[in-house]
Order: sequence, then C-alpha cells, then structure tokens
Amino acid sequence: MVENFTFCRLLCQFFGCFFIFDLNGRRLHDARATLKTAYTAYALALFCVCLYFEGGLLIGRLARLDFSRQFADAVSTLLNVALMVKVVVNFGCMAFHSGRLLDFFHKCKEYEKRSAFKRPSGREALKRDWIVSIIRLCILTVAVSMAGILVISMATNSSKRAPRQVARFFCVAVYFFYDSLVYLLLRSVGEVLVWYVRAQRVTFEKCCAAVSRGTPVAALRRGRWASLTVESVRQRVCEVRELKCFINGIWSTAIILSSGTLVWMVCITLYTALKAGVFRADVCLSLCYAAYIFLSFLELACISQTLRDEVEFLHYTIDPDGMSISGSGFFRLDKQLVVSIVGSLITLTVILVQTSDELSQRMRERAASTSS
Repeated sequence: MVENFTFCRLLCQFFGCFFIFDLNGRRLHDARATLKTAYTAYALALFCVCLYFEGGLLIGRLARLDFSRQFADAVSTLLNVALMVKVVVNFGCMAFHSGRLLDFFHKCKEYEKRSAFKRPSGREALKRDWIVSIIRLCILTVAVSMAGILVISMATNSSKRAPRQVARFFCVAVYFFYDSLVYLLLRSVGEVLVWYVRAQRVTFEKCCAAVSRGTPVAALRRGRWASLTVESVRQRVCEVRELKCFINGIWSTAIILSSGTLVWMVCITLYTALKAGVFRADVCLSLCYAAYIFLSFLELACISQTLRDEVEFLHYTIDPDGMSISGSGFFRLDKQLVVSIVGSLITLTVILVQTSDELSQRMRERAASTSS
C-alpha cells in the first residue's frame, strides 16, 4: 500500500498537506503523524496564501454581484463558495485525520504480512480495465488543456505584472490540487484494495483447480484443505472490507461534498456555456474544470465498482444465492418481485380510479354524438 502511495505522498508533501513523516514501506514502525513541526508552518502559509488569493477574488465578485439581474453569475459565484468549502474540508481531512491515515497504513501492512500478499510488478501492476485507462488519458488531456488556457489568459492580460501572474498561477495550482485530494488518495488506495481482493480470487481459483484435478479419491483427500482455504479467503475478504470502511470513514464528508459539487458544477457550467457561448476563456476553463471533476469522479466509481464485482464473484461462487427461477435474466421470481408487482398494482389502481370518471364521461359523450 505504501509503495503505491509514493507519488501521491510526494505531491502532498510539496503542496503542504501531508503530515505523516518518515513513511517508508520497509520501516513503517518509524513513521509518525504530528502537527507540531516546522512543516506545519509551511503548510499553513501555503494554505492561507491560496485562500487569500481565491477568497479575495470571490469577495470581489460577491460585492459586484446583482442577484436580481445576473442569475448565471450569481449561481456560479455560489458554486465557487461551495468549491472553496470543499477545498477547506479536503485540507482538514488530511491535516486532522493524519493519525487515522497512518493507522490505515499500519493495518494494510499487517494484512499484507498475514495474507502473504505480493505486490504486482511490471505489467501486472499497470494492468487496468480499458475503461479506467481511457478515463485517465482523458483526465490528463483535460488537465493539460486547463493549464494551457490559464497560461494563455494570463499572458494576454498585460495589465498585471509578471511576478503577480506567476504567484496567481501557483495559487491556482495549489487550489486545484487541494480540490483533487479525494481523487488522488482514493484512487491510489482503491487500486491496492482491488489487488488484495484479486489475490484472494486467484487463491480460490487455484484451490478449485487443485480439487477438481486427479481422481475422486484424491479430490476427497483435498476436501479438508479446500474448506480451510475457502474459510481463509472469506476471512481475508472481510479484512479488506474493514480496510475499505476505515478509509471510507476518513473521507466520507469529502466524498459527499465532491458528489454534490459535481452535479452543481456540471449543470451551471453547461448553462453558462449555452448562455454566453464557449469561445470565452473563462467559459472554456469552466468547461474543462467540470470535465475534470466529472471524469475523476467517474474513475473512482469504476474502481469502486471493480472492487464490488470482485467481491460479488467470490460471494456467488462460494455461496451462490441466485437459485431462484428467472425470466430470461430480466427479473427473478422472489418476494421482492411480488412487492414490486403489488406496488405497481396499487399505483395503477389509483390512476384508474382518478381517471375513470373522466373517461366514462367522454365515452358517454362520444356514444351520444354517434347515435345522434
């Protein structure tokens, strides 16, 4: 886990939001999480400068805003407020939950020792679903496009001095990184959790292959070993689930804010683009930013779905419960289907009761007009 987190850790240290020191996969017991260091002063200074630049611009927009005449600008400004709250929450999660994050790394290290987990190397470590690979390529393209648009817009604005422009660009980069903390950290952690579950799947498949090989007598002798292996796989998967719940508890608030701002950001950006056009630099930047947020959230959803699919494969293979009769894969004949049918019957009955009088009246009028 720690090895896969190295790149993200270096970025977090540079941008002043990683308060775990001496984090090393081989000597994890020497790592410590503390805020009482000189690094905290650097982190707070960087965070305050970022909030000063972004907050100053936001306050200026709020002061010039007329809610009765400029609806799009008003909603966009409120969205910027929500994004700033999201940035503050992300930074707070990294700062005040650094001890819990270190505990998570310790738990992962203990799990890897107990399960004899070997980190995939080479092509196996880089092997991902093709959908995730395409999404990451799109994210990189959008991020580079955002940087290019921002540099061009700052270069064309000659009214401000170059040092101020450089400081402004750096603050935007810091703000952008703080906004991406959830994506960067959960992406690294989620990949390793998927590796953990896939390793148990490989163990289970080897067990099934060993039992099915050879004569029935040999398979019978392997029965006790197979049952112990299956129980071990079940226990390891439960441990991975506990790790997932632990990291989920650290970032639950940030995930909720990310999903909420995602919907708001995409809707407001599309509305602004339709009203003002896509040829303005600020609109293009907003579109790229919305695309980045959407693609990042989509990649996290794909990783989470992959983790769920791996667990469900083991669950349905070890303890299959899909034994009910089905209707060509569209539905299963079970109690849930009965509840759905009853609900549909009640809804249809209410609709018929409410519309029966009107339909009867129209039919009588049509019959009377036909007879006459």
